[in-house]
Amino acid sequence: MSGDSSIGIGIGLALKSYGRAFRGLLNQYPGAAAAYSLRKLSSSTSNVVRVRRSSDDAEQDFTAAQVSDGTLESFCGVGDGFVATWYDQSGNDNHAVQATTTAQPQIVSGGSLVTGGLDFDGVDDFLLATYGSTSSTNLYAFNVVATAPNSTINQTFLGTRATSGVYSGADAWFFKRRSGLNNELSLSAGTTGVLLSPSPVTESQAIFSAYSDGSTAKLYADGSELDSQSTSSVQTKDLIIGNRADLNPVWLDGQINEIIVYYSDQSATRTGIEDNINAHYNIYP
Repeated sequence: MSGDSSIGIGIGLALKSYGRAFRGLLNQYPGAAAAYSLRKLSSSTSNVVRVRRSSDDAEQDFTAAQVSDGTLESFCGVGDGFVATWYDQSGNDNHAVQATTTAQPQIVSGGSLVTGGLDFDGVDDFLLATYGSTSSTNLYAFNVVATAPNSTINQTFLGTRATSGVYSGADAWFFKRRSGLNNELSLSAGTTGVLLSPSPVTESQAIFSAYSDGSTAKLYADGSELDSQSTSSVQTKDLIIGNRADLNPVWLDGQINEIIVYYSDQSATRTGIEDNINAHYNIYP
C-alpha cells in the first residue's frame, strides 16, 4: 500500500512540475519600455530575432529555443547570419531594426553561433528602435555587454538619438567605454556631467546598469555602484544599439547579449533584475 502511495505522490509531483507556467524576467519585473535578448524574457514572447543568411540573403524569424537548439545554425548552413530585427519582448513593439545589410550585426559565423550574443564590428553596425520623443524622470537600463579587448576607440553600446540622427546632448543619455581614460565605463544622462567608473573595466562580459531618477544618476557594473552625480530628466528618444548616433557615430566593437530599458522607478527591483540576469549568464560570483 505504501509503495502505491509513493508512486502516486511521485507522479503527482512530476505532473505539477511539468505543468508549471513559464515565468520570465519581464513577468517578474514588468513595465519595461524595451527589452532585447536571445533568451525568452516573457511568457508572451514568441520570436526573439530575425536573421538574414549570407548565402542567399533569405530572412527568417527564430524563437529563443531555435537560437539555442541548432535551428538557426542549420538555417545559415556553413555561412554567416546577420540580425535584421532584434524583437522587443516588452510588448511595446519597439523592435530594433537594420535594413542595410552591411550594417547588420552578426549572430552566426561560419555556421556557428557567435559567442556573447550579437557581434558589432566597430565600423558601421547598429540597430535602431523608433521610440519617439517624450520626457521621463526615471531611467533604468540593464546591459549584458562584452567590448573588444585593447580597443583604441571610444565605444557606445546603448543610447538615444534625435530624429535628425545626431546625438543631442542635454536631455539624451548614452552608455560607453572611453578608451582615452583607461577604458573606464561612462554614462551621460540628462544635464549631468559624465559619470565614470573609478577604474578600468575589463574586456570580459559584464552587466552594466544605469540609473537616473531626475535628480541623481548612478552607474553600476556587476551589481556594484561605480559613480553618482546630480542630473535632470532624460528623453525617451529613439533607442540606438551599438552606436551613439548614426550621423555622429561612436561605434561598438564587441558583443551584446541583452538590453532591458525602463522609464519608470525600478530602485526597489534593480538588484532582483541584475540577479536574474546574472543567474542566466553566470557573469560574477
